[in-house]
Amino acid sequence: MDFTTLMPQTGRQYKEDGSVINSANSLLSVNSAATARRCADLDEAAVLDGNVYTGAIPITALTVGQTIKATLQTPTDKTMKFQPIIISALTGDLAIVLYEGSTGLTGGTAYPPTNRNRNSANTSGSTIKVGTTVTSNGTIIGLFSMMHTANGPIWAAASEAPIILKSGTTYTLAITNSSASANAVSAELSFIED
Repeated sequence: MDFTTLMPQTGRQYKEDGSVINSANSLLSVNSAATARRCADLDEAAVLDGNVYTGAIPITALTVGQTIKATLQTPTDKTMKFQPIIISALTGDLAIVLYEGSTGLTGGTAYPPTNRNRNSANTSGSTIKVGTTVTSNGTIIGLFSMMHTANGPIWAAASEAPIILKSGTTYTLAITNSSASANAVSAELSFIED
C-alpha cells in the first residue's frame, strides 16, 4: 500500500469521503459531522454549533485554610469536554483539586451554565452548584496549585489541556486558600457538550 496517498497535502484538509476542503475558507470540525465553515479553530466551531457552556464560581472570600466546593453533574446522554478551569485570586496561594464520582451532596447554590452562543436555543444538560456539602469527594483526577505573586490579583488556567468527563457522573472542584492570609477567589468553568 502506498501510504503517501493517505497523507494530507500541505495546506489541505479532507472530509470523511476524501474530498478536499478549501483550507483558505474553512476548517474541519472533528467534533461533529465533517462540515466546512469559516472558523478560527475547533473551539469556535463548537461555539457556532451552540455546544459550549460556561459556569461560574462567583467571588468568594476565604479565610486561611478555608475550602469552597463546586459540584458538576454531567448529562447522561452527552459527552463532555471540560476546558481549562480559569481561576482568579485576590492574593496568596491556592490548592485546586478536581474529584470524580462525588456522592452525598446536600445544599449549595445552583449556577445554571450559560451558552456561549447567545443565538442558540441549546441548553446545557449539566448542573453546577457552589457551596455544596459533599460526603465523599471521590477520586482525584486533577491536582493544581497557584502560587503567590507580589503583583496583586492573579489568574491562571488550572489545567492547560481539556479533560473528557464521564457522562452521568458528579465531579467536585475544591479550591482551598493555602496562603497565610485571607483571600478571595472566583472561577470560570468552560465545557463542550456534544
